[in-house]
Amino acid sequence: MKKLLLSLATFAAAVSLSAQDAPFGAWTKSIEPVLSEQATDLQGLHTAVSADGSVYASMTYNKTLTFAGKNLPDTDGMLSSLVVKYAADGTEQWAASFVGAAVVTAMTTDTEGNLYVAGAHTDAVTLQPATGDAATIDGDAVSFIAKFTADGKVAALKTLHAEADAELLESGMYFPENLYVTVNSLKCHGNTLFASVSFNANVPELGWQASYLNVFDFMYMENRSKGIFATDCATLANTQSVLTVQNTDHISYDQFYPEALAFDIDANGLLHYAFIGFGNLTAATPAAQKAFSFAITTDDSGNKEYALVTGTVANLEQSKVYEADMHSAYAQYDIADMAVADGKICLGGTFYGNFWFDRTITKEFSTTFSAEILGDGSAQAFCGDEADDCTAYGLEGSDIILSSTKGTNRLNGNKKEQISTLSLDGLGRHLTAANSYILHDGSIVQICGRYNADEVAQIATCIKPLAPAAAQKTVRYNLAGEQVGEGYKGIVIEGGVKKLAK
Repeated sequence: MKKLLLSLATFAAAVSLSAQDAPFGAWTKSIEPVLSEQATDLQGLHTAVSADGSVYASMTYNKTLTFAGKNLPDTDGMLSSLVVKYAADGTEQWAASFVGAAVVTAMTTDTEGNLYVAGAHTDAVTLQPATGDAATIDGDAVSFIAKFTADGKVAALKTLHAEADAELLESGMYFPENLYVTVNSLKCHGNTLFASVSFNANVPELGWQASYLNVFDFMYMENRSKGIFATDCATLANTQSVLTVQNTDHISYDQFYPEALAFDIDANGLLHYAFIGFGNLTAATPAAQKAFSFAITTDDSGNKEYALVTGTVANLEQSKVYEADMHSAYAQYDIADMAVADGKICLGGTFYGNFWFDRTITKEFSTTFSAEILGDGSAQAFCGDEADDCTAYGLEGSDIILSSTKGTNRLNGNKKEQISTLSLDGLGRHLTAANSYILHDGSIVQICGRYNADEVAQIATCIKPLAPAAAQKTVRYNLAGEQVGEGYKGIVIEGGVKKLAK
């Protein structure tokens, strides 16, 4: 079998910060958590950083491990999950395990140094904290959020359940399988924890009702839905729905659904959202709802318009729609994350087909993008190179880090620099299971899954201060989206802005 090798990224970025000015020095720590030659066993790789510079990293594991001088609970051969804590200087602090078939899906911290971990599971899971008593996560639930104190104690635990629609079950035409309620991201604001969720079943804890497809009056299938909920940081109680985005009809003959949903909270506590979707969709808050209708062809071509929508939960009617041309090819869309800063909305993700922010650009493969949407709704965007996948993202303020198989792009104002590249094998495959990047006080925090030359699966957590600014080469594209040299004459796109090159 061909040896798999994925080198760690080499970091460089264009910002005015020297290495010696960074809040903590560079370090790298490695863990070998799985006994397997399957890259998919390296799952649930996420990073979080607390205010004091402590670094948290999550991963799956199925072997005996020792961390911070303690043996971790035996997984009994199952692919369980693990969260480890390092001090700002890289010293091992503690580890907590989710023993059972579980994978971490999101992590964040609050200003008091508490850690919040979301995960998905398929059976009962034993949560073994660094200190204190173990807890059991309900096997009837499908996802959880656990709150840890800075010293590794479990402070609160919340579960979410996926419930099949009782009326459809009674019809004899509904046979549910693989129902899920998955937390995709977590963000703290004040005393409130917000979570974005993907779901295809009813969620009783939130009063959410899923959307379903009527297949030729023969059977029912689940449509995809997205949502955001809020809960108290202290106890993870008093859970409330904030927003749902789903097919306008509860039961529909058309399979319409949102592809991606992201959010952020501004300094005034206003929640901003962005989603990508097609067909007839409705965004709903407890107080209002807004219907959207995106173009679908009536012939057999299967052409759809995948639109991008931004707005606030306080005023759905003022949502901004960025339209694109219809097309029939299918590839995964994503909004990796979004950040609201200085009156701008920053987005990073992937698209294909027609680009919302410059409709002269069309891509036939999933393509990375970074964008800054200004207060008037106009956008400055960088359309990345074609890539098979887009796997890692991080945002802080108005800076975006966006990683894909083609590398990592940073959008800072109108500038785009490559700050990281990932090695591929000779067949051009992307070998890492996942990567997570975070900007933190002038440093990049990375967790990277890889296979070394001996085919040992490793997780490497790295902190690297951002390098001083380098000379920036102007990158220009013609209206066909092709990169052109400085000698090109005519209309060009530079920094996401059209201009005349003479």
